[in-house]
Amino acid sequence: MGTSLNMTAAHAERQIALGATDDVQGTRIVYTLAAVALAATVLSRFEGGRKILERVYWFLNSLLGGAPRTISIPGPRGLPIMGNLIQMQNSHIQMMAEWTKKYGDVVRLSLGEREAVLINSHRALAQTIVQQGPAYQSRPTLKHFHGDSVSSGIWTVGTSPYSNRLVRTRKALSSQIAPRLLPTYTPVIHPKLKKLLGDVLEISHGPAVDMADRLHRFGTGQVSEQLVGQALDDDLVGKIAENEINIFRQRTIGSPLGDYIAPWRMALSTRYMIGRILGIKSWALDKKAEKTSEYRNLQQEYLNKMMGNLKDRISAGDETPSILGNILRQNLLTEEEVHLASYTGIAAGVNVGYSLTWTIGYLANRPDLQQNGYDAIREVYGSEPPKPHEFDRVEYVKALHTEGSRVFTPVRLGFPRETLNGASYQGHSIPKDT
Repeated sequence: MGTSLNMTAAHAERQIALGATDDVQGTRIVYTLAAVALAATVLSRFEGGRKILERVYWFLNSLLGGAPRTISIPGPRGLPIMGNLIQMQNSHIQMMAEWTKKYGDVVRLSLGEREAVLINSHRALAQTIVQQGPAYQSRPTLKHFHGDSVSSGIWTVGTSPYSNRLVRTRKALSSQIAPRLLPTYTPVIHPKLKKLLGDVLEISHGPAVDMADRLHRFGTGQVSEQLVGQALDDDLVGKIAENEINIFRQRTIGSPLGDYIAPWRMALSTRYMIGRILGIKSWALDKKAEKTSEYRNLQQEYLNKMMGNLKDRISAGDETPSILGNILRQNLLTEEEVHLASYTGIAAGVNVGYSLTWTIGYLANRPDLQQNGYDAIREVYGSEPPKPHEFDRVEYVKALHTEGSRVFTPVRLGFPRETLNGASYQGHSIPKDT
């Protein structure tokens, strides 16, 4: 009985001691937090103190998966970990215009774990990408676009990181689309162009219609046929145009969030694993990845068909000029590089369609520009029909094309680039891999 009472008393003493220890620790935590809050309040009253607090915040944010802070170019504050992604979710064009007015032509942004700069004027573009071209030759890679949305692990010239393969492919493509070679593709280009103009003339006599689909089909068909030197049926052209637009739409800055936010990526992976283990199909299925896999497989299907037909014709002695045909006949590239060139070419049709849609829509509302262009053509050619490949001869029409391509950027936010080497802007350093 006495032993039992002693044990009970000892247990009670231990509980009291543990409780006292917890109280002391709790008090210490409260005092520590109060001291931190007081120090932060005091520091925030001075410019130097605010800089110290900023650096502490940047350090903690980077530990949690936020973007590093290595660029001193001014820019908007973002949320912890997320950065400026939430601000770009809706009306990103208007948001970027506001940032440019507030911070200047070049703006520093945090895209989740990625640090980026927005170059948002022609003048800033000339001082960066134009003057420092070699430093901006690479492209950023993202899991969704470069992993789920591409065929056979091969991207396009405009979306590939810098490599010797990229340099060779770019050089080979440039040699085949040089202005001096354009007349050789006339048999391919003119039938599509005549059909488009005929459709436009016929449509102009009826009610208003949305021309976007026809212009996308024209752009895709013209580029695809120029690639392989063979007319493609309308059904195939329509299938290619729709699928390439779907692939193009996968390449949006800030989406999906898993490409930019490490904790979100980990959460999705955990959910996927739990879904597989417990048999929860909705958790184990990534609908967006499944859809992009469909686009990728369809792209592989029609490109294999087009390339197979081209190689068969070349083996049979066909000499029809075409971009990929010329490359194959001259053995300019390896098989993998030929695939890179084919994906690049087929994707270019989307750019043509978007550029035409926006430019024609603008000109439709500016009859004065149309009249000026017509007068300039007549001034050069008189009553003779203009020669389509003399693109440098009518300066006004050339300027319309240049301005249309500059103002109506064909790809969302332009082609994102990644610095291959360190770059700079007005004394601010832009480090490698930005």
